[in-house]
Amino acid sequence: MEQKENFTEINEEYIKEIYECAMKYFGEGIYVKQEEGHPCRWDFISFKQIDNEDDEYDDCNLDNYTFEHSDISDCCGSEEFVGRTLDAVIRLVGMKGWCFELNGVDYLE
Repeated sequence: MEQKENFTEINEEYIKEIYECAMKYFGEGIYVKQEEGHPCRWDFISFKQIDNEDDEYDDCNLDNYTFEHSDISDCCGSEEFVGRTLDAVIRLVGMKGWCFELNGVDYLE
């Protein structure tokens, strides 16, 4: 996301921007800060199944897709994100609790 957007709250536009940027530029997912699980304290959440045309459910999209174990760090991620939508995950970790790439990120408050 470009700095010019200057989002100050988590809303539908913010979530959509995260999704679109991740899908277009950053490996079809995001990293989210978590307290338990992997030693680096980050999980990768894949967006590959969101809006998947091959999915058996017609209403599978950004607004209602809930992440499964297979979407979170290749089934090795934290349980806290399973069964949540992208909106719910972002609200859980906050605006500074996620990033597109971990390269050079030590900690986000």
